[in-house]
Amino acid sequence: MTSFFLLVIRFAKAADMLNNSLRIPRAALWMLAVLLEHADGGVTSFQLLRAPALAPAGSPGTTGSSVSLGLQNLQNNAYYISVPVGTPAQTMLLQIDTGSAWTWIGSSQCQSAGNCNDANPFVAANSASFKDVSHGNQTTVSYSVGSVAGALSTDTFQVGNASVQHFSFVLASIENGIIQNQQAGAYDGVVGLALQGGVTSPAGSSPTLFQAMLAQNLLSEPVFSIALNPMDPSQAASTNTPADGGSILFGGTDPSLYTGDILQYPVVDAFFWSIALSSVSFNLSSRPALLQAPSGTTIMFDSGTSYTTLNQAFLDNTVMPILYAAAGVQAPTGQSAGFYRIPCDATLPDLVFDFGDAIPYKLAGALLVQPRGDADGACIVALGGSSGSMWILGEDFLGSHYAVFGASDGGWVGLASQVRRGLAFKGFSTRTAVSSATKTRAGLAH
Repeated sequence: MTSFFLLVIRFAKAADMLNNSLRIPRAALWMLAVLLEHADGGVTSFQLLRAPALAPAGSPGTTGSSVSLGLQNLQNNAYYISVPVGTPAQTMLLQIDTGSAWTWIGSSQCQSAGNCNDANPFVAANSASFKDVSHGNQTTVSYSVGSVAGALSTDTFQVGNASVQHFSFVLASIENGIIQNQQAGAYDGVVGLALQGGVTSPAGSSPTLFQAMLAQNLLSEPVFSIALNPMDPSQAASTNTPADGGSILFGGTDPSLYTGDILQYPVVDAFFWSIALSSVSFNLSSRPALLQAPSGTTIMFDSGTSYTTLNQAFLDNTVMPILYAAAGVQAPTGQSAGFYRIPCDATLPDLVFDFGDAIPYKLAGALLVQPRGDADGACIVALGGSSGSMWILGEDFLGSHYAVFGASDGGWVGLASQVRRGLAFKGFSTRTAVSSATKTRAGLAH
């Protein structure tokens, strides 16, 4: 079976990376975060004050040119699309990753040499439209865990009925051991979909597939939307068979996949789909002690990370004692592959996020208890840790919400209640219903 934990952390764009040379300075409109505590109905929140945010962008439309692609779900840890590449086309399976910008595909030479471990490696020699534009230089794509390297190249990518010409990607000649373990012969690479609004990392990057589609006038609106379709965690851990993973729509939104309104929140980072966090709380029947949240905390939405990632010290010293106390279990010693252990029958409270409009967005407590996928059958608390102030909401959160990513007006993220298409399971939950009185406050600071 695919190494479960390596797959989980593969694209955990931890704040270790965000605080080094790849970090893009945040907007000057931020204010120092100040701790406020309030308790209402047994919910304790730690509030982060900030300067007023930009006004929300106009509502995303649903008309005009758009391209919808189905997603395949591998163990709730990778959601990928099928993209014909080259002339004649070779079908590539690519993981969608809103937390990185590069697109890369494993090459047939890499596979033959044992340096890649992909499902359908790309045979560049068989494509009449392929070009190597590396000039003999190697491009390395590094994640917080794992890396690939290869030649900068261009070719035709067929995204639904849209033909993206001369799209730049890295044709990998080597995947390091971690990436090979996670590829596990299941898919062929990654398509990066980060915002990168007019900026690049010091390592360089090319336009994302979304940006290339906009530049070639293939989309009528500068948005794409994602509706992930997760499996029951107990199923996901015991199968290697991909399942229906939902869909991604380039150029619009699909009203059949969400209910209510799409509330928009302005991004506060020029590279990542990151928005300001107003508060985070637990649904508890009793009031816990004062929680000291890190200052300047933001949230990045990342379809390439399986689990939610918090600041490590905050997770260790604040969150885990509360979760163990709520579950009525003694905190164990040690961790399991970087995660805290917990009995599989433990009941944990929901983790609730507020992005400035008093609308609660839930990460269900049931999703925080995940099987390890190992022989001993142990479970872990599905919360990762990093050293920085940018937290990550990954596929666990996105599986319960309809997410829209807009490139206009400096960038914004939209959220709505997702219409569940598969069989419901106990971990599926979304935001509380939005009243007309609160809809217009999306993205505004309190």
